[in-house]
Amino acid sequence: MIKTMLPLFVLVTLMSGVALSQGNEKERYVVIPVDDKPFAVEQSNYVRLTGEAISGSRIKMEIKGPAEVDMISFVKKVKGEDLLLGMQIKQYDLKLTGKGKVTATITSIFPDSTSEPKVTKYEFEVK
Repeated sequence: MIKTMLPLFVLVTLMSGVALSQGNEKERYVVIPVDDKPFAVEQSNYVRLTGEAISGSRIKMEIKGPAEVDMISFVKKVKGEDLLLGMQIKQYDLKLTGKGKVTATITSIFPDSTSEPKVTKYEFEVK
């Protein structure tokens, strides 16, 4: 009886391990700074930085250090069925590729040529 149940037990154990490992692939820790002060993160984390500007603006990012853009999200806000107009929001999820200092600069260039671009600089240490 034990010899016939052993392969079944091994199969169930392996399938459970596969299911658990697949579930964790969709989970991640995301660090979102609320100001532009330096901070530290673990290499296994992601960092989400947000650029905001008025509609029609161009938002771009420059990264120096052990990080790369993993995902860019264009965010639309709604109230009920109405799309809220006026703001352009772009979120950058950064994947950390090594240890060291990262400097990420988000520049918002406004549609009218008379306004100075808004530059936000983030610095963080990957441990």
